[in-house]
Amino acid sequence: MPEKRVGIICGFGDFPSIVVRQYQKNGYQVFAVVLEGENHIGVAADANVAQVVPIEKVGRVIRFFRSHHVEELVFAGKVHKKVAFGKAITDFTALRLLGKMANYRDATMMEAIIAFLEQEGFTVAAQTRYLEPFLAPAGEICGRVTEDIRHEIAYGYQMARMMADHEIGQTVVVRKGSVVAVEALEGTDATIERAGTLVAGTIVVKAERPKQDNRFDTPAIGITTVQKAIDARCRAIGVEAGKIFLLQRPEIEALARKHKLVLYGYTP
Repeated sequence: MPEKRVGIICGFGDFPSIVVRQYQKNGYQVFAVVLEGENHIGVAADANVAQVVPIEKVGRVIRFFRSHHVEELVFAGKVHKKVAFGKAITDFTALRLLGKMANYRDATMMEAIIAFLEQEGFTVAAQTRYLEPFLAPAGEICGRVTEDIRHEIAYGYQMARMMADHEIGQTVVVRKGSVVAVEALEGTDATIERAGTLVAGTIVVKAERPKQDNRFDTPAIGITTVQKAIDARCRAIGVEAGKIFLLQRPEIEALARKHKLVLYGYTP
């Protein structure tokens, strides 16, 4: 039986460590590139081989995977598009890749990256493979969802989907039928922090992009995001059921319960 190998491109957050472990549980040799500036080598501690590579060094990433005879890749964790702004790009492969992008929207960039990797002989697998158990269930996950919280989440979901459809972000923070903050380049956690400086008692809502390509940027909530919501004095977090990853769920629920933060899986 041929040895199964997979390459994990480790972006921001806790997600990469979970992906590494899940693939190993399913019999894969795991080779991980940790993108410098997005994460640290510890996130790939369980990989067979791991290496930190600057996010703009696309050629080095490709050479690493080829040297380990990897043909299948998985993106794990958000890859922020800050590489397209403000960094001096000297990597020839990265320059070729950036030249293929019509704009710097998240979906446009990731689609171009995936197409480029496929031209280089790789295939990119869905982020949801082996990870279905981590998707948010429908209904109350933690705490009691009152009618006003349910109403706010429904409103927030409409706003989040609209923002996601326009490639702005996938998270909004709402209160009393008003949008307090919208995710953009800064990411979910910074959006929640910003909302906390404006008003207390808010509700965070995260939705999937209407035409989500599950090979990249499947939305996720981890322990850090829950702590940010607590620090920002939020009342609840609503996530689209069956579409958003809940990482470290036992720890998330324990922390939310301790601070009376409601977690809810919303079904449109």
